[in-house]
Amino acid sequence: MPDLWWLLEPPYIYLILGITFLSAAVASTYTGKTYARFGFSASRAEKPKDFWGAVAIYYLSGVLFIGYFFYEVHQLSN
Repeated sequence: MPDLWWLLEPPYIYLILGITFLSAAVASTYTGKTYARFGFSASRAEKPKDFWGAVAIYYLSGVLFIGYFFYEVHQLSN
């Protein structure tokens, strides 16, 4: 069985984190429920400001992690 611990080393951990955050953002947008600040759940219907703030942070985090992954891969290739 191959050793898969290399996936947890940079730069691949950034890709995994980015995909995880983007998946959480898409799932939260689809279901209308997400985890907001300090572990409280927020609903799109009940607390729209908290909901969209948390979803925006998820999207932004995912994009930044994936962007940093591409930056690191580009630096390694040069």
